[in-house]
Amino acid sequence: MKNMINSALDNSIKKRKSLAATFRRSFVLIVVFSLISTIITYLLSMLLFNFALNSEKINPANYYENKIPVIEKYVESNGIDVLKRDSETELKNIVKGYDFFYQVVDINNEEKYTNFDKKVFNDKSEFQKSINKTISKNNYYVNSIPIFDKEGKLEGAVLIMYKISLIAANSNKILLRFISIFIILVPFLYIILFTIILSKKIAKKISKPINILVDGTNKIKEKNLDFDLGYDEDDELGDLCKAFSDMKDELKDSLSKQWQLEQDRVEMVSSLAHDLKSPLSIMKIYSEAILDDNNINDDTKEYIEVIEKNIDKSISLVQQMQYTSEIDNSKLEIKELEINIREFLEEKIEEYKLKANQKKASVGLCVSTDVPEVINVDVEKLERILDNVVSNSIQYIDFGGKVEVSARFENDKIIYSVIDDGVGFDKEDIDKAFDRFYRGDKARQGVHSGLGLYISKQLCDILGGEIKIFNVEKGSKIEFSHKI
Repeated sequence: MKNMINSALDNSIKKRKSLAATFRRSFVLIVVFSLISTIITYLLSMLLFNFALNSEKINPANYYENKIPVIEKYVESNGIDVLKRDSETELKNIVKGYDFFYQVVDINNEEKYTNFDKKVFNDKSEFQKSINKTISKNNYYVNSIPIFDKEGKLEGAVLIMYKISLIAANSNKILLRFISIFIILVPFLYIILFTIILSKKIAKKISKPINILVDGTNKIKEKNLDFDLGYDEDDELGDLCKAFSDMKDELKDSLSKQWQLEQDRVEMVSSLAHDLKSPLSIMKIYSEAILDDNNINDDTKEYIEVIEKNIDKSISLVQQMQYTSEIDNSKLEIKELEINIREFLEEKIEEYKLKANQKKASVGLCVSTDVPEVINVDVEKLERILDNVVSNSIQYIDFGGKVEVSARFENDKIIYSVIDDGVGFDKEDIDKAFDRFYRGDKARQGVHSGLGLYISKQLCDILGGEIKIFNVEKGSKIEFSHKI
């Protein structure tokens, strides 16, 4: 049966033009298979029932009715003696079974003896009208067998109460009730069964392309676009997979073009930074030479100092551009060294204090006791992150402000927090602060390249950490981490 179902459904699916047609064919198959199975079950049940009847395993529905002739013969042969209570034992042996009762009454409908729990007829007239008849009363069939004396005078009757049903005629009522209920429910059970079987088959067919699409989505998340879905069924899901493949191919072409443009941009920036480095170095040398000349006047010296200051800024910007190009080209390697992290931070804080003194600002340090004394880390990258973050905070604090640097150990990472009491970040800053060349809100704009936090984020990623920015009650907070 299961192979027949699978074969029928496979043929249906091979011919299908749409999922709607598949569901309609499946519904028809459920009805057809349920109908055939119900007919087969009913035929087998009839055969088993006839076998049970013939072998007297069960009694027929009219089993008690068939005993009426035996009772009539008993009454006819015993006559008015049947009215005597002494005859009850013999009658009880004849009238025995479930839902099979007797009641012996005289001509006046007065009860002599009975095994029924209530009086059958309410008055004499009703009783006499029922003689030699079978009537229906109180959910029972009542057969009134008359009792005559030797002269043929009516003296009373034996009232036999019985039901004509398969359950009433047999002692194993629970089993028969269960079988009866089962026979009634058979069509519905088959419908449920075939619905489950066919729905699993359809679900398997539908889940295949869905799983393929999910797998393809995960591959795209992993930046893998070199794969083929391999599903070309002629249905809506096949169309969806084809559309997904077309989208993937378009995305691949678009990303390839973007990657090439990005490579060209990185190379251009790298070349530009390299080309600018030499003339800036020459300008730096000549400006220093002019300043060393004692024959220049004060105004000229002041102008040259301004030029030299801006040359230094330009050189710093060029260096950041070169470093950014190295990051974008994945040329940076992790070079871990063993350092005493507390001593390293204390030395860096002393450097930052010199810069903060220009604003009469303070820089504090707090290292948690849970931070390991000695760690392995890429010192050059950690130092660059700290320089960028702390310098950023010092730049935006007011005169006489403060910057607090702290470090703690958590989940195999050292987490650094840099909190300042400056102007803080606005919403756009928080969303875009780590973008390349983003220079921030006007309140936080200064003379900078917009590369510091971008470089810091890339370096944190390389070191297995992350970096975040927040606003605190007064000022801002930058938090970054690295693995150890």
